[in-house]
Amino acid sequence: MGNDVALLTKTEVAAWLRVSRATLDRMIRDGTAPPSITLPSGRRRWNRRDVEAWLEQRRGEGEPPAE
Repeated sequence: MGNDVALLTKTEVAAWLRVSRATLDRMIRDGTAPPSITLPSGRRRWNRRDVEAWLEQRRGEGEPPAE
């Protein structure tokens, strides 16, 4: 069974999104951050595929609808 799940840290996700860790913390509080999981240790991690899907959903947001 292959392990193809890449779990990212808060620092890695913040860097990927080009935001500060504080901004990512605010996004988590506001419910606007990519979905994450909490490990048994209590640490938060992000599945790379979930972050990619979250970004894809936001692609083109704020652009006017095509006519």
